[in-house]
Amino acid sequence: MSLRTPLVSILAATSLVFVASASLAMPAPGSALRYTVTRNGDEVGSHIIQFSKDKDALKVDIHTDVKVYLAFIPVYHFKHDGRETWQHGHLVSLVSKTDDDGTPKNLDVELRGDKLAIDSSLGKDTAEPDIQPASLWNAHIVSADHTVLLNTLDGKKMSVNAAYVGTERINAKNGPVAARHYAMTGELERELWFSADDVLMKVRFKGSDGSTIEYLLN
Repeated sequence: MSLRTPLVSILAATSLVFVASASLAMPAPGSALRYTVTRNGDEVGSHIIQFSKDKDALKVDIHTDVKVYLAFIPVYHFKHDGRETWQHGHLVSLVSKTDDDGTPKNLDVELRGDKLAIDSSLGKDTAEPDIQPASLWNAHIVSADHTVLLNTLDGKKMSVNAAYVGTERINAKNGPVAARHYAMTGELERELWFSADDVLMKVRFKGSDGSTIEYLLN
């Protein structure tokens, strides 16, 4: 088994929570969503999303810390810190730093005029202002209007499609919850479960080594 394979695919879009849109529920300032990250059922890390308000801006801070061990020996680590800033339901900036098992990745996105300017470890680019970051917390990403997502590690634009699978009951901290299940395919493959009030409850996908990775809201 390659030392980098266990969770390489976990990071195509690391981040998750409520929706920064006037038409959807706004998170309360100071609130947080905390997720346990598992690999084949074993806990390997945490994913935390914190919300704060600054005048008319919603700031979303995302922290991910993952470590994979093989026979008590660390074989993979991933640490990600990012901040999204939203105004009136639109992304206006995104800054992140990532340590992907020793490989640094940086991203700086800022709204300039009618475009998002992207400066990352991959180089410079631009994106349309209505693009959604692939941080997964915003339920708008499963809309048919959003078929391109912005990778929150390196700024790559990813073509995707999301299909509604059905309503399912999943286990949550306070008991079973009815959640809408979506399957996302394309350059980012994820299964997503959102509650009735658009909170991301669960994420599931396959790692590059075939392992099952899950994020579950605590």
